[in-house]
Amino acid sequence: MKIPFNSIIKSKKKDEQEILFIDKHWIEISRREGVASYDGIANRRTVLHIGITILNSIIINSDVIEFTRNNKKEIIKITDICNYGGSTIYFAGCQFNGITKITGELKYNYIFNHCNFDEISFKDVIASNEITQNKYDIKFIGGTFRNKFNINKCEFTGKFYINEQKSNKSKVKINYLEIQENTFNENFKLHNTDINLFKLSDVDFNKNADFYKSKVNQGDKKDIIIEGTNFKKITIFEECEFLNKLTFQYITFEDLVQFRGATFHNGLDLDRTNTEKAMNFYNIKELESEQSKILTSQETYRIIKYNLEKIGNIIDANKYHALELEKQKDNLKFMEKPLETIVFNINWMTSKFATNWLYPIIWIIIIGNITSTIVNYNCLKTPLELLYDGFKYMSILKFNHFENHPIIFLFNKVSLGYLYYQFITAVRKDTRK
Repeated sequence: MKIPFNSIIKSKKKDEQEILFIDKHWIEISRREGVASYDGIANRRTVLHIGITILNSIIINSDVIEFTRNNKKEIIKITDICNYGGSTIYFAGCQFNGITKITGELKYNYIFNHCNFDEISFKDVIASNEITQNKYDIKFIGGTFRNKFNINKCEFTGKFYINEQKSNKSKVKINYLEIQENTFNENFKLHNTDINLFKLSDVDFNKNADFYKSKVNQGDKKDIIIEGTNFKKITIFEECEFLNKLTFQYITFEDLVQFRGATFHNGLDLDRTNTEKAMNFYNIKELESEQSKILTSQETYRIIKYNLEKIGNIIDANKYHALELEKQKDNLKFMEKPLETIVFNINWMTSKFATNWLYPIIWIIIIGNITSTIVNYNCLKTPLELLYDGFKYMSILKFNHFENHPIIFLFNKVSLGYLYYQFITAVRKDTRK
């Protein structure tokens, strides 16, 4: 059944206010396409329901929707067709060609369910100035954004959700997401979204900011930069994947920060962050890879270690403590701090900063055999006999084999004492309380 574009169908359900449909019969389309259910989303607060259709160069400004359709400019004045108090503009399965612009005073909720956009821009959107101070939400469910998704110089009093993951399990793809100079007064969600380019700067998140399971690829080995932003409530990067280095610049986290299960393929930079509460780094991945170790700072490893220790995660805290020390070793210069450089390198070579118990065992065997070879230098013994004698010199308690070799005695006992200490420390690192 096809209905003319300017036709209006009114819901006959007694418990609902009138619902307006434009273009094709939405119930029929939804059953065939599986885009959304009628009863689940089109509800008693819907003002305008636009089903499967193609819209060109659409501009939404307060009460007016302007767009081009079939080479003809169309204008919908929402107040002219609806005056019974509904509050939601609902688009389902629509194709938005050209630039979609949303600007001016926000007077309605907007839901975009499985819509595809060439480009969308929220510019200078302001909160409602009504006496009631209603909070209006923006929600995107599924869909693709082939070019740019821009949110610039806006203030949102309601929720702003991109692909919230509840019953919805779809993935969103955005080519370039730019969020600049905005204020979000309610929860912000960006869930399960693949982003090719991402920019977030000068934003105030006054409630929770949730980036759950999103994947960002910045391209050309550039950093993914989040700068000049205040996160005033809980911030969630759980199960996110960052293909480029993630850099926070001049960021304030006033509440809990959740990085649980996040993957950092090319490092993380937390040097210029101010945190007032705990950060959860449980089960983060790839920060110990060779590429991440090159790009991640000592201070970032220290922050991760400190936050893991605060929650009693000693095993992971020790791992990042070793990475912190390794960065310190790499930063040392022999000409500036020769003794400290020697100590750090010996510690690294003999136990990887007390994280690998096998290293000191190998060195104990080496020291024992070096000692045996020197002590028995003038004796005619086979290599097998020297190897057997070497085990006698692996004990820190044996003193009766060094009568004529005091220097070798000192070298052997000092080395073995240090190596046994490293062995015990490495064994205990994951079992201490």
